[in-house]
Amino acid sequence: MKYNKIVNILFLIIVLFVGCYNSTGLSSWIGKYSFEESSPVIGNGNMIWVYEINIYEYNKEIIADINIDGFQTQKRIRSKVVEDNNKLNFTFFSYLSDNDYETYKDGDILLTFEKKDSNIYTIWGEMKPMIHDNNNYGIYFKKIE
Repeated sequence: MKYNKIVNILFLIIVLFVGCYNSTGLSSWIGKYSFEESSPVIGNGNMIWVYEINIYEYNKEIIADINIDGFQTQKRIRSKVVEDNNKLNFTFFSYLSDNDYETYKDGDILLTFEKKDSNIYTIWGEMKPMIHDNNNYGIYFKKIE
């Protein structure tokens, strides 16, 4: 009898600890992130693209709205956010109003953030940067809010 009480108390402590750890981990990602890339155009200045990711809590879920604006580009995407250790996967959920064109399907992993050495590294998935040289694992996004 005493053994069962101890096991139940330990189980409760573990469940509470894991629940607090997971919610704290995800909540540390909440905020706005930005990345800008540009490419020179002969005689016309630069083509510029601005990526903004807003990670927030909605109905007890962590959601991210991804906006990409720039030369011939206007993407508005909502993604679900799933944490896996120090990584954050952005999984396609839906298009938002004012989106130009649709290329992703439900469940596509658009990109992944990884926290490492107090930096945020990007692993591109189905979503790719406009400039091919930026398609490598690296530091692109900065937390701005």
